Amino acid sequence: MIWYLLWRCMTGRNRLIQLSFLIAGHTKLSPDGGFGLIKRKLKRTRVDCLADVAQVVNDSSTMNEAVLVGTEKGPSQIPTYNWATYMYLSSFFIKVKGIKSLQHFKIDNTGSVVVMQHSNVPETTQDLRKGNVPAPEIQEIQEFVSPNCQDIVAPEPAAADITEGDSDSPDPLDEHVVPAKNPRPTAGRGKARWGRGRHD
Repeated sequence: MIWYLLWRCMTGRNRLIQLSFLIAGHTKLSPDGGFGLIKRKLKRTRVDCLADVAQVVNDSSTMNEAVLVGTEKGPSQIPTYNWATYMYLSSFFIKVKGIKSLQHFKIDNTGSVVVMQHSNVPETTQDLRKGNVPAPEIQEIQEFVSPNCQDIVAPEPAAADITEGDSDSPDPLDEHVVPAKNPRPTAGRGKARWGRGRHD
């Protein structure tokens, strides 16, 4: 995920992203108990298909209810992607050293990540650049946009050029673009804060 956030900043999709995690031992929530009950039931149940998985969830506790987003016969309603493989991010970046001991991350367009083990220690910087990140392509989402909106959401490069120093010209980074059915999320411009989940 750190690689993906770096890629977003280095291609102009965000200016600054700050990512913070709760201190170890303070991340337990009530849903964790529900997952524990599912794991306990799963150890004692034979599972051969998605329907069996759903049955395990439903039988594990009254607090758990399974909702399948796909079946073996068709595509998932919620497609997921391996960003490291899909976007070849491993060609551009190296891994963060000691990532499991770090709580705070600050990411910008330099290719480096400012990290802290916790809020009371000095910041340190890790340069994660391995290769040159390709420049952003203005038209990369055009194929996913309806024809009548393509010139609005993803105009041709000539129409999107902004003269340097022209204070009356709009800042393209201030525009909010949400493509339809785009496997590369592009929403969220400017400064963003991310809070939960793991980070590798």
